[in-house]
Amino acid sequence: MNAFGTCSSSATIPISLKCASEKIGIPEEITSLTLPLGATINMDAVSILMSFMITFFATALGIDLSIGTMVTVLACNVLLSIGTPSVPGGAIAAFAALCPIAGIPTNQILGVYISVNTLCDMGATCVNVIGDLACSTVLKQTLHFDKKK
Repeated sequence: MNAFGTCSSSATIPISLKCASEKIGIPEEITSLTLPLGATINMDAVSILMSFMITFFATALGIDLSIGTMVTVLACNVLLSIGTPSVPGGAIAAFAALCPIAGIPTNQILGVYISVNTLCDMGATCVNVIGDLACSTVLKQTLHFDKKK
C-alpha cells in the first residue's frame, strides 16, 4: 500500500526491510544490500511502461517506428529509467526526453501522458518493490540462509 500511495521505491525501503525480515525471514545481510540497491536501480516496470507509451503514442500519431529507432529508444529508456523509480513523477522527464528520439512531438502528447502518469506510476512502483523483495527471497534460497548455523 505504501508503494502504491507514494509512487516512490525509496519511500518503501523501511517498510520493505521490516516485511522482509519479519514476515519472509530474509536476513539483514541480504536485505541491507538488495532493497536499497533495487530501489535505486530497479527499472523493470518503468522501462516497460515507457516503451509501451512511446509505441502507443507513435501509433496514435501515425508515426512509423523502425527497428533501429525502437532499439535506440529501448537503450535510451534503460539509461533514463535508472533513477526514476525512486522519484515520484520522475518518469515524466524521462518520457519527455524519449519522445524526440522516437520522432514524437512532445508538445502534442505530454499533457495526455502526464494525466495518466500517476496511475501508471502507482502500478510500476508496486511491481518494482515486489521485484526487489523477490530478488531478496531468491538470494536467501540460493545462498542457503534457511539452514541453522
